[in-house]
Amino acid sequence: MKTVSLYAYAKLNLALEVVGKREDGYHNMNMLMQSVSLCDTLHLKKLESSIRFACNRSDIPCNADNIAFTAAEKFFNFTGIDGGVEISLEKQIPSQAGMAGGSADAAAVLRGLNRLYAANLSVSELCRIGVTLGADVPFCLVGGTAHVTGMGEKVEPAPSLPECFFIIVKPETGISTGAAFQAVDRCQSLQKADVQPVLNAAADRDIRSIALAMCNTFEQVTELEEVFEIKQKLLESGACGSLMSGSGSAVFGLFSERETALAAAARLHLFYKEVYFAKPVPYGVKVL
Repeated sequence: MKTVSLYAYAKLNLALEVVGKREDGYHNMNMLMQSVSLCDTLHLKKLESSIRFACNRSDIPCNADNIAFTAAEKFFNFTGIDGGVEISLEKQIPSQAGMAGGSADAAAVLRGLNRLYAANLSVSELCRIGVTLGADVPFCLVGGTAHVTGMGEKVEPAPSLPECFFIIVKPETGISTGAAFQAVDRCQSLQKADVQPVLNAAADRDIRSIALAMCNTFEQVTELEEVFEIKQKLLESGACGSLMSGSGSAVFGLFSERETALAAAARLHLFYKEVYFAKPVPYGVKVL
């Protein structure tokens, strides 16, 4: 095999609690995460040596500052394989959105190289590489619906969602994940984001109960007023519930009816440039 192409799927957080800061500087988390159909496309081509990277967006770095590039370096270091790869990335997932776009790309590179070089690494071994790249990479390797704890390395599959739809709105202003965690660390009056009711509702596969229970610690510290304006517009447009995903700045509405979701997308497009329709998917990476 000389080439492989993959879809790298975005994620949304149906529940997110920042449990606390660890001694190593990372944070323990408690999350219910969902892969959705909005995705990037990656094409990998085997080379004798070196890593080459290209992207359809000029604002995306094409060197070691890109987590997907680093994923290739770590794969070759971990396996000891003497080889290279040319990576072409077609970016669709918005950046600084809290949707794990970079982590999804890194997961796709790891899965793609595993297949391209017939390395036969298990998902567990890929996750060992992945967690050194970023806390969301292990989930992106597994995908679907999952309860994620620790710093992101503990991924337990959860019951899949019943049929539902997401409208995702990304405001022009992004949010730095590092800055968001710093804001949480500084805040002295955080309320606990109670993840358990969301997990219970997900186990019952009850969309409306999930929507009512959704929570995100980062919403308490964001200073981006557009987040709350978007939430209100989504609720007014028929969403069962609305939440900022991850550290932001993307906000999603959860809908039980396709027609209502599409009508909401049309309305939100009047106010915002980046509006996406998505559905749950059962994987984080798909080989084409």
